[in-house]
Amino acid sequence: MSKNVKNTICLFATVFAFSSCARIIIGMYGVNSSVTYINQDNIESLAREYNIPLNDWFELDTLYFHFIRSHDEEVHFRSRRDHMQPLQALYFDKNGNLISFHTNCYAGGFPNLRWNRYRVFNKFPPETMAPIDTLLTFGKLLPFLNETPHTKEIVQSDYDYIVVVFWAEFMGRQSRRLIRFVQQNVALAQENQRVRIIYVNQDNFSIQLARSRQMQE
Repeated sequence: MSKNVKNTICLFATVFAFSSCARIIIGMYGVNSSVTYINQDNIESLAREYNIPLNDWFELDTLYFHFIRSHDEEVHFRSRRDHMQPLQALYFDKNGNLISFHTNCYAGGFPNLRWNRYRVFNKFPPETMAPIDTLLTFGKLLPFLNETPHTKEIVQSDYDYIVVVFWAEFMGRQSRRLIRFVQQNVALAQENQRVRIIYVNQDNFSIQLARSRQMQE
């Protein structure tokens, strides 16, 4: 795979603002050039399309961007990049510690991201692909997860593992594939293991972030 394609895989949430050349490659990944605003009129249809239980739907708050950017860039450059990707799967243990981390940057593959490279998703919890860091715990992430009228409140102590899937409608089939891989992986958990998957949508986050940047220009 060429270096340019590898760099394109490592997309930030503002992927829809890339140059026309990058958009060609992005289009081959099934990524939409525009972002859909998520509201009560389309949330149920999108939940069905992406096989997401409405009880587990959360939306990412724009303050999350400022939280990630508040960490020293020289010390946390890689971690800041990794935690701002549009597609992520984060596995947290019962103490809220990040134990397995996957992002589009490390998946590779073309024209589909290879989430199960080295068969990491063949066991639960999977081997990590992205480096584990201490920048984010579930307790630190939770304040930035906005509930919808459908969302069931999440109590960390009720679960042995919480799996957080960052996804976006503008990421098209790549979002669907990540969701499917995570769901199949969680199905491998032992019967006595209490696991909850929550799905964090980034479409509105991306729109609001882009608007705030335009206002600053």
